[in-house]
Amino acid sequence: MATAQAKMTTGQVAKLDRQRPKGESLWTDAFKRLLRNRAAVLGGLVILLAIVIAVFAGAIAPRHYAQQILEEKDSAPAWVINLFPTMKPADQRVSLSPPPAWNVLVENGQTVAAGETLAENTRNGTQATALFAGVAYFDGNYVAVTKADIQFYELDDSWEILIPQLEMLRPVDAGTVIARKTDGSEVIQAEFRSQINYTDNLLRVREQDGGFVTINNSYPLGADSLGRDLLSRIIYGARVSLSVAFIGPFVSIVIGLAVGLFAGYIGGRVDNILMRVVDVMYAFPTILLIILLMAFFRTSFADLQPGTFQYQLGLLDNRLGGMLFIFVGIGATAWMGLARLTRGQVLSVREKEYIEAARAIGTDWFTIIRVHVLPNILGPIIVAETLTIPTYISYEAFLSFIGLGVQAPTPSWGAMISAGANLIASYPNQTLFPALALFLVMFAFNFLGDGLRDALDPRMRGVE
Repeated sequence: MATAQAKMTTGQVAKLDRQRPKGESLWTDAFKRLLRNRAAVLGGLVILLAIVIAVFAGAIAPRHYAQQILEEKDSAPAWVINLFPTMKPADQRVSLSPPPAWNVLVENGQTVAAGETLAENTRNGTQATALFAGVAYFDGNYVAVTKADIQFYELDDSWEILIPQLEMLRPVDAGTVIARKTDGSEVIQAEFRSQINYTDNLLRVREQDGGFVTINNSYPLGADSLGRDLLSRIIYGARVSLSVAFIGPFVSIVIGLAVGLFAGYIGGRVDNILMRVVDVMYAFPTILLIILLMAFFRTSFADLQPGTFQYQLGLLDNRLGGMLFIFVGIGATAWMGLARLTRGQVLSVREKEYIEAARAIGTDWFTIIRVHVLPNILGPIIVAETLTIPTYISYEAFLSFIGLGVQAPTPSWGAMISAGANLIASYPNQTLFPALALFLVMFAFNFLGDGLRDALDPRMRGVE
C-alpha cells in the first residue's frame, strides 16, 4: 500500500507522495540482455571495426590497392615466412660496393641469427643485418644469408675440380662428382641438386631450390603475384563485402517486408498470387539463379551503343568495379525469404484482440499495419536479416571466386582467395589472409545475430 505524508496548513490541500515502480520496455530489456552476451558484443565490435576500416580505407591502407611493383611480386615479410614453413626465403644478398667502405663481420659458413649484423659501412655507419636466421657466405661483392643446405670445402693442390668453370653456371644433379683427389682416394659429390662455385681454393655447394620467397618487410602481409600489397587489398576488399552486407538486407526489407505485410494482412487472392510468385522463384536454387543473372548482366551490358540506357548501366557498373550488378543479382533473390517470414508473422497477429479493436474503431488498414502489426513482428525480422547477412557475403565471395563478381583490379576477398588458391602450397599467405578476413566478418555477424535472437525473445525477458 502506498504511503502518504500530509502537511496540513490552513487553506492547503494535503499532497500524497506515491512511489510507483518504473516500467521497462521490451526493447530496453533486450538491449541490456544483448550487452550481457559477450559473443554478441565481440561480434558487434568486429563489425564496427570493419566498417571503420572500410570507410577510411584510403587513409589506413599503406598503398593503393591497384599499385603494382612487379619486381616485388610474391615477396613477404620475415614474420610471414617464419609463420609458414613451406615458404622458404630466397637468399638475402647485401651489396658490399664499394668494397673499401664496408667492414664485413661474418665469415663463410658462419651461422647467423635474425637481426645479427653482417657488415658495417665505415663511412656513414650504415649496418646491414640478417633478415632471418641462416648461413652466411660470400658471392663476389655480396654477402648473402641462406636457409638452403650449403656446404664448404677448402681444397689444396691435391684436389682436382671435375666441372669446368662454364659448367658451373648451371646446376648439377644429385650424385654428380664435383672434385676428387689426384690419387683417386677421395671424391666430393653433390648430395642434392646444387649450384657450384669455386673461388680461391674454396668450393661452395649450395642447394639449387633452397629458397624462392623474396623477403620484403615493407609489405606487412606480403605482395601478390602482381606486386600489389595484400594488406591494402584486404582493407579495400572490406568495402565490397560490407556493401553487400548492408545492401542485401536493405533490398530485402524494402521488397520482402512490403510483400509479406501486404499478402499476410490482405489475404485471399492477393495472398495466393504473391506467394505463388515467391514459390516459383524458390523453385530455382538461389546461387544458381544469381549466377544466371550475373552471366546475363555481364554479357548483355557490354559493348553497347553509347547513349543507350543499357550502355549507361554498364558504364556505371564499370565505375563501381562490377558491384552494381552484384547488388542487383543478390537483391533480386534476397527478399523472398523475408516475404515468407513476414507473411507468417502477420498471419499470427492479425486476428489478435488489439487488431480487432483497431478495426472496430474505424482505423484504416495502413495505420493498423504501421502502428499495430509492424512493431509486433519487427523482432523476428531483425534477427532473421542479421543471420542472413553472412549468406549475402558468401554469395559475393563465391561470385568473385568464379569470376562473375567484381571486376579487376577492384579487390574482393573472394577474388583474392581465387587468385591465391593455385599458389597456396608456395605462397599460403595470399589465400589464407583474405580468407581469415572473410571468416572473421561472417562469424561476427553470426554471433551478433545469435545474440539478437536471444535478446529479442520475449520468453527470455527478465532471465539472466
